[in-house]
Amino acid sequence: MCQFIIENQGIQQFLVYHLKSCEEVDKASYDLIHDKKVPGILPTFLSRTNWEEDVKISIKFNISSRITMKEYFKNGATRKELLPMLRLLAETIQTCRQYMLDVNCIFLDAQYIYVNTETKEPELIYLPVIKGEEQVDIAESLKHIVLQLPYAPCENASYISELIQFLEKKQIVTFDGFFELLNEMMKEVKERNCLFREGKLRIPVMNLFQSGQPEPAQEGWTGPKEKETIDNANAVSDTKEKESTLVPCQKAYLKRLKTGEKVHINRRLFKIGKERDFVDYCITDNSAISRSHAHIVIENEEYYIVDMHSKNHTFVNGRLIPEMQKVKLVHASTIQLADEVFEFYLKT
Repeated sequence: MCQFIIENQGIQQFLVYHLKSCEEVDKASYDLIHDKKVPGILPTFLSRTNWEEDVKISIKFNISSRITMKEYFKNGATRKELLPMLRLLAETIQTCRQYMLDVNCIFLDAQYIYVNTETKEPELIYLPVIKGEEQVDIAESLKHIVLQLPYAPCENASYISELIQFLEKKQIVTFDGFFELLNEMMKEVKERNCLFREGKLRIPVMNLFQSGQPEPAQEGWTGPKEKETIDNANAVSDTKEKESTLVPCQKAYLKRLKTGEKVHINRRLFKIGKERDFVDYCITDNSAISRSHAHIVIENEEYYIVDMHSKNHTFVNGRLIPEMQKVKLVHASTIQLADEVFEFYLKT
């Protein structure tokens, strides 16, 4: 990963990259993005400094009146905000291709994508440095962006799962399929908003942080009536000894859809993640899974899942669940840890 520094010049702010001695500016690309001002690309400037008879070359990106995409969505991305932004990112990549710019020089990372606070549009860093043979997987990079962001807890986040599954299965070349998917998703948002404006549909949106109980994981949810918040990860890990003992009769299991593996839930506190020494079921072949991603807890012979502050979130039946709150599981519930999908089954 390239190293950038922040530089303030009066009221303007720049992200600065100092070229290494082995690097060379791609003059044709720089002239194009500097002179043409390619839409969706941050304003870019070359700077030369004489320092002890040695010329230092820097590339500066004007980030005045802009914040990172990660900061922009720090309170949770909504479907209405995110989908148009993803489309604009894809359009910018397409534009770079049309200008014969090397897409491998684009930084596709939510920490380095800047959102103009006036236009609310994303702008990408294009580093005009001659690259080797390294190739960027656009689909994988877009998937990483989607997984990096927090999402509004009051929304059904099933569309995130759909986006991730599309990006995993498709190798983006022309973006046609991706645009089609985004357009369909945005059309659904527009139609839903029209129904609300015309007064044809009146369904209150539940705010999980104000409600007296967690959002139901499925229709007819009959979980706890009061809000049950687990203060921190240790509160779950340090439950009574009887809750971490083996379950005498294994009554439930998970089916991992990627492999078809059947995972028996054999403890009252069943931990899932990629830290082998800590969890009961270890997922070693998926980097999107957190070290301690989620716990399944058995209470009064009922099964609940708890997201343990995972980096890439937990979903139940397509809904993003809040961190550190128990959500009830029923037979045939779908559980998604980041982009890893399981089905939950109760034995009859």
